[in-house]
Amino acid sequence: MFMRLKFEHIFNHWTLLTLNILIITVIQLNHMFFIQTGLIHLLAVIFVALGLARLWFHPQIHDQYIKPIIRQGIFALLILATAHIIEYASYRFGLPRQTIYANNINFYLTGLLLIILGGEAFLREYLKAFNPQRQRFSTLTILICKIGLVIFPLLILLYFISPTLVNLHPNNWHMYLYILAAVIVTVLGIVRLRSFKRHATFMVSFINYFTAAFIIVCLCALLSASEELLVGLKIPSIQIAMVNHFLFYGALSLMFLAYQRVLNVHDLEEEKKVESES
Repeated sequence: MFMRLKFEHIFNHWTLLTLNILIITVIQLNHMFFIQTGLIHLLAVIFVALGLARLWFHPQIHDQYIKPIIRQGIFALLILATAHIIEYASYRFGLPRQTIYANNINFYLTGLLLIILGGEAFLREYLKAFNPQRQRFSTLTILICKIGLVIFPLLILLYFISPTLVNLHPNNWHMYLYILAAVIVTVLGIVRLRSFKRHATFMVSFINYFTAAFIIVCLCALLSASEELLVGLKIPSIQIAMVNHFLFYGALSLMFLAYQRVLNVHDLEEEKKVESES
């Protein structure tokens, strides 16, 4: 209990905002040092570790209804951390930049699809227990997520085996297909999050934070997909990479705050009464 209260007291939205501003300022002062040493990726992993610690040290991790969101959240955060570890290793091993960016997108979208599935599992169990006559969950959403969770990890493996298979130049269809995939996942996630908000009103605060985080991670995927296009517009590649990482830090901060809200939800039986009376 003491550890939990300390966590919430120290890592509030003002602390995380200040931390993000400090990180951006320091990196901008000597960006080559952070990129060459890999510290820019390590910071992303630290943000993920912070989120994992927030999820792990909490009794509601085993709650019947919250558990699907927590479990998928842990998987998604691990995948997002892996994305940056792999990105750093890929640069060290000399993989083509476009292959690295494509795999970043694959990791990002895999993590987001896991989060959507966790939300669907929560909504199904919650409505089944609290309000069976209002059960509404999307079979199509679950199917799309499961297909994506096969395709994107397979692409990661394929690109490691044959790095030249992917081409994100503006004159190639790969770039546009990845942009389309990122848009589809974004729209799907926002639509389903809005549905959760309608059915489980006690999750509103969580959903608001998470929707913002979801959109920002998808922006990171879009930046990765259109990097060559932006370079063609005379935007330095290094600036694109830094903005991508800054957005990612912000998204992880919002996820941390979102999970903090859902873990602070109490008395689901009271919510059951409210739902049944409405």
